[in-house]
Amino acid sequence: MDSKGQLFHEKSDEQLWDLLKSGNDASLIALYNRYFHNLISYGYQFSKDKELIEDAVQDLFVDLNVKRKQLPNIKYSVKAYLLKSTKFKIIQYLRQEVKSIDAHQESRFFEFDYAFSIERHIISKQLEEEQNQRLKIATETLTSRQREALYYFYNEQLSYDQIKDIMELNTTKSVRNLIYKAISHLKKVF
Repeated sequence: MDSKGQLFHEKSDEQLWDLLKSGNDASLIALYNRYFHNLISYGYQFSKDKELIEDAVQDLFVDLNVKRKQLPNIKYSVKAYLLKSTKFKIIQYLRQEVKSIDAHQESRFFEFDYAFSIERHIISKQLEEEQNQRLKIATETLTSRQREALYYFYNEQLSYDQIKDIMELNTTKSVRNLIYKAISHLKKVF
């Protein structure tokens, strides 16, 4: 990595965001390099269509470049903003494929598919596979919103406020209740 790349590597997300808004191209590349693979993995929660996900994430960064002067000040975190933007970009792509889905049908069309973290190598392979299968079956009994909230909380380690913003809930208490009910349910069935 050259010294310029190292300089941007050491900057916080918020610093890169501010530089991007002021017209700095290298900051966009740094954010892209920092989050591209994470956003692609996240996209698989909504669709298994690799091309659609890659197109959506690429278009998100094109939009960031084109609309950089109109980008908002980040309320919580750049990561949360990028996750939320990726989610809506993918939903937009999926809607284009289906053409007309009214808002009431969207919840049936869009099912958040909770995926397990790749880093689960704590126990032996066979036991891990068995437990993962049991957990997958258990998470399938959760509502789509519960699976989505758990993903943000455990996989992305977002705060209740960040989850509230992404999921467009009214209060952080709603997020806490959603996660609490999901965990309570998982304890019962797991």
